Amino acid sequence: MIVDPADFIGGAELFNIDLVNNISKRYPDIKIDIIFNGNTDYKTKLHTSIKTISLPFPKLKRTGLKGIYNLYKISKSIKQIVKTNKYDIIQSNTVRAHIASSIVSQNNKLFWFIHDFTLPKKIIKLFSRIPTHIFCCSKIVKEYVIKTVGKTHKDKISIVYNGIDINKKLFRPKNKIKRVGIAGRIDRWKGQKYFILAAIEILKINKNVSFHIYGEPNIHNKNTIEYFSELKTLISNHHLEGKITLEGYKKNIMRSLNELDVFVHCSTEEEPFGRVIIEAMSLSKPVVASDIGGPLEIIKDNVNGLLINPKDTVNLAKSINLLLQDEEKANKISKEAKKTIEKRFELNNIVDQVVNKWEKYSN
Repeated sequence: MIVDPADFIGGAELFNIDLVNNISKRYPDIKIDIIFNGNTDYKTKLHTSIKTISLPFPKLKRTGLKGIYNLYKISKSIKQIVKTNKYDIIQSNTVRAHIASSIVSQNNKLFWFIHDFTLPKKIIKLFSRIPTHIFCCSKIVKEYVIKTVGKTHKDKISIVYNGIDINKKLFRPKNKIKRVGIAGRIDRWKGQKYFILAAIEILKINKNVSFHIYGEPNIHNKNTIEYFSELKTLISNHHLEGKITLEGYKKNIMRSLNELDVFVHCSTEEEPFGRVIIEAMSLSKPVVASDIGGPLEIIKDNVNGLLINPKDTVNLAKSINLLLQDEEKANKISKEAKKTIEKRFELNNIVDQVVNKWEKYSN
């Protein structure tokens, strides 16, 4: 049983979808049920053999006792589902899932999969003795988890990176106008503002390029909506609506990434991993990425990508323009990017790591 509330589809949810779909195809003896909150888009992405069970997961405030109580009520429903189906393994995705699964876990082997830095320290420390094993999506997240749950649990924590299906083949269009893009949730720390400022600099000297921002704000978060409005104003004030496009959310982001000549990641805070980076690299796209957090575990500067300080928009613009102008360098970096994915982030290998851990602790 996989517990994944999935209010929206971000990197953690996309990885979970790829994980269970791959397992269902390659390990037919493993039967998977998913408990989620009913997100239709999430459900349609799942393999037809996967059974889904919808429950109304409550929002969880870091210090909200009411949220914990509501989760406890949901856990009663999960407990009945577990009792009825007699699962061998429970795996949870996100904080609410970790807590709810820990409450109901008894004879089942419980695995947490942690993808970010949002663990409420006191609560998670209380429950961290319960999981059999804890997966982390990167070294930096593993270090954070050890600091949060304590060193006594470090031996049951391992790193499992996101993986990409490199067998998917997409036709690469030849653009008359070079396309540069950034993808991710519209949020201040994701750095879309700096992407726009760098675009403004590039367009002063290179008109043969367009810029594309993929993603939407969280409709439940006032700050992200305000930030989205700021981005629109910034583009409008420079009269660049035809050159810098807010593309919105794309169900098939790989198709959108495939249309780009350069992909940019410029988060201003530590990224737990950076799934969209390896998505772009798997398509042989040259990547310019932030020199903090997860990207440092993926990219070797000037070899399979370029690392930059995202707030240094002058250097960001220079790095993007270098890849636009120097085709030989861009191609060299693209080839090394694809090799990196094949060697370290191929989905089949990543899935095998998870299944091997399940089998190890189930025997």
